[in-house]
Amino acid sequence: MAHVSRGAQKPYYWPDYDGRVLATMILAPPQAVPIRSLIHAMSARIKFHAVEREYTQMLSDIATLSRLGRHFQACKTVSHQVLGLAIQGIVFQTVRLVLAHESLGPETLSSLSEQFTLSTDADCQPYFGLESLMWTDAIMLMFTEERDGKVYVSASRIEELEQLQGSAKFLPDRTPQQKQSLLQLDRQETIESEGEFFRLATEAAPMSPWQFHCTPNRVKLALEGLLKENAFIEWLSESDVAILRVSWRARADRDATAVILAVLRYATDRGQYPESLDELVPAGYLKHVPQDYYSANGSLIYRRTADGFLLYSRGLDFDDDGGTPSQWGQGEQGGDQVFWPVQ
Repeated sequence: MAHVSRGAQKPYYWPDYDGRVLATMILAPPQAVPIRSLIHAMSARIKFHAVEREYTQMLSDIATLSRLGRHFQACKTVSHQVLGLAIQGIVFQTVRLVLAHESLGPETLSSLSEQFTLSTDADCQPYFGLESLMWTDAIMLMFTEERDGKVYVSASRIEELEQLQGSAKFLPDRTPQQKQSLLQLDRQETIESEGEFFRLATEAAPMSPWQFHCTPNRVKLALEGLLKENAFIEWLSESDVAILRVSWRARADRDATAVILAVLRYATDRGQYPESLDELVPAGYLKHVPQDYYSANGSLIYRRTADGFLLYSRGLDFDDDGGTPSQWGQGEQGGDQVFWPVQ
């Protein structure tokens, strides 16, 4: 833990890539398994410190874990960025669990609020610069068979990848028809498609899920068309499209944690919960009421209840289900993403 604390205070972290380009690009980072164990151990220690009322150490561990997550996010491969966002998600969940089960004093709540401010436009947005370079490298390695004056995917390269899959499942199985479509792709056209894919992904990154899914936009249509047109791009793009969803959820998760802290500080200072989130702004607990990224222009939904309060996002079905808990509104029944009370 001491090594992690010192390391997280460094201004940057850079992974040591081993040269297996496709595996490094698409697999979870090689160090992900031990890091997961470490993260869960730190989360448990944060809860232990809270129970023991060792708040200084609790705040220190929360800061360490949050910095560790940020180390993995900026200027890394997408797999590393997903890991960083997952670490941040565990931090938010851990803090909410502590808030739900422990009575923290005003100073401790204020210190937590300083760590968890509302998201800015740049917070949690994915970066595709390194990923684009690695994709270009992968294309040059995969497309090695020359015929008719053009360069195509080598069948032997596909076999090598399938052998690598045997030890680590990281690419979806290919049907014979899909493999044949890969073998027919031209390298130059694929490089052009790759450049267009990352241009569109970068344009989609600052959008909200509502803007991306529920408003007519050429970015979504162009991305969907590109994945249908080029089997190689479709083959590799799963994690790069998924990180858009992960980053949207991370922004909502962070904002919800900031709002919960503001509501609890208000209640601690004034003896009652606010009637609405709007009261928190002039009182100085929030700079502004955060938007629900899963709505057209509404805020996170807050309701004062008989025994506390309710805070939730509309989730991926984009409608208000009255605070019915779900996993981001997914599934046939829809539902909301409830942040408080802790489920």
